[in-house]
Amino acid sequence: MRRSVFIRPFILIPVYILRIILAILFYLVLAPIGLIMRLFRIDLLDRKIDKKKRSYWRKKEEAVCGLASYERQF
Repeated sequence: MRRSVFIRPFILIPVYILRIILAILFYLVLAPIGLIMRLFRIDLLDRKIDKKKRSYWRKKEEAVCGLASYERQF
C-alpha cells in the first residue's frame, strides 16, 4: 500500500512529458508552417470556390488492368 503511493507520481510523469513534447512540436513546427502558408496564400487542399466552373469533378484517367496486375498487387 505504501509503495503504490510513491510509485503513482512516477507513473504519471510520462503522460505529462508526452503532452509537453507534443505541444512543443505543434508550436515550433506545425504552427509556423501554417502561418507561412497563410502568409503566402498557399492552399494545398484547393478550397477556392470558382463560380465560373460548372463542376469540380476531376476526370479519372483510365487504367489498363490485365491479369498480371491482379497477381502481384503489392
